Amino acid sequence: ARFGREEMYRPTIGPESLHSVTNDNGQRCIDFAASRGMVVRSTYFPRKDIHKATWTSPDQRTKTQIDHVLIDGRFFSDVTHVRTFRGANIDSDHYLVGVDMRSKLSTVFNQRRSRRAPPFNTACLQNGDVAHSYAQQLEANLPGEEELGAASLEGGWSRIHSIW
Repeated sequence: ARFGREEMYRPTIGPESLHSVTNDNGQRCIDFAASRGMVVRSTYFPRKDIHKATWTSPDQRTKTQIDHVLIDGRFFSDVTHVRTFRGANIDSDHYLVGVDMRSKLSTVFNQRRSRRAPPFNTACLQNGDVAHSYAQQLEANLPGEEELGAASLEGGWSRIHSIW
């Protein structure tokens, strides 16, 4: 697909294409990208024409830009550099297209924290009356040492667990 520099396709393609006129395959690709909110990012960077060409004819006379980088419009600024590397030996008449990207990592909300019980309000124990009342309730509800020693371990644990 060849993309030109036409203004009417400007939201989808950039002004830095190697060609001046869009061909039929380029029009189809622009329609595809526009319908999905994508951008042809390889046409936005000002480079020398030699770094824009992605294919060379067998007679080495015709150079075209037919391999492109399409990316979702939300990630437009993530692509920082696009160019071709002519020296890469990949046994093809196409050149290697290199893309520099930066990734924006987002923090994932930890759901385990949201389900955790709220912490105990120990600040209210600074008040003498509240601290005394709390100590009395603990003494009344917790079993004494003699009761725990005589009962089985499971029975004692179930009693302590039922108090909380």
